[in-house]
Formats: sequence, structure tokens, C-alpha cells
Amino acid sequence: HRVENRQLYERFALRQGQMRQRYNNDSDYGKDVMLYHGTNSTAPEKIWNGTEGFDMRFSNSGMWGQGIYFATKASYSDGYSFKKNDGTRQMFYSRVSLGHWKCLEPDQSLRMPPLKSPQDRTREGEMYDSVQGQTKGCIVYIVYLNDYAYPEFLITYK
Repeated sequence: HRVENRQLYERFALRQGQMRQRYNNDSDYGKDVMLYHGTNSTAPEKIWNGTEGFDMRFSNSGMWGQGIYFATKASYSDGYSFKKNDGTRQMFYSRVSLGHWKCLEPDQSLRMPPLKSPQDRTREGEMYDSVQGQTKGCIVYIVYLNDYAYPEFLITYK
């Protein structure tokens, strides 16, 4: 079902607007995508009904460091789904602003995306917005800032 939190959505929309402006509104970098996210042991209500939404402070370190992970396949996120007492599982189908991402091999030391290569940057010290990786036959994206994602739908299933 669709979840709504006006405060979280407004912060996401502000961040997305800044990204679109940075990429001149005509680039794929400014578009958002829908991806899956399993919350593991964190109750989904704490995310969509909280003040921070997806919160880096509670992220575990994974293959691409400490970030907020999203998958292109629900089957991948199923492994990280929240298990309720009644036997059902839950995951989010989330709106994510990836911006200009960098495809990387696993690097558990990451805490933010890497610096852009000289041909990709418009100013010195500019970083990519997110990271893309591949694991278990699934493309995953990692963002390192809370406001880059909005938990738009909560999927409950058995």
C-alpha cells in the first residue's frame, strides 16, 4: 500500500529539485527510479512514519560500505525483508534519486560515493551521487544521504 509522510516527501522533492538543477533538467541524472528496499530487523513504520525516513545512522556496512541499499529485483530485497510476527514479510518499493552514479566493484570502506573522474566532473572535488554494483544476479544502487530516497510503497506478502 502507498505510504505518505509529507515531511519526508518534501525533503526528498527538495533534494531531487537540486539534483535536476545541477544536471540542467535535461539529463537522465535528474530522474528518479523505483527500487526495492528490505529493512531487515527495522520495522518499516519507523522509516515511513519517522522524521528521517531512510537513515544512514542505522545502516549496516555492506559490500559497498555504509549506505542505504536498493535493488532492481524484489527477489533480492526479499532476503532483507522485515519479518512480522504473523509470518508476513514487508519491503519498500521506493522512489530513489540516483543522480550520476558510478559502477564499482565491492568496497566495504565506502562512506560516500567516490570523486568523479576528470571527464565527468564540472568542478574540482565533485563526487558521484550514488554507487551501482552487482551481486547475486541483481543490480543494486547505494545512496549515502538520507534524502535521496522516499519510501513510497510498503509491500506486505507471505
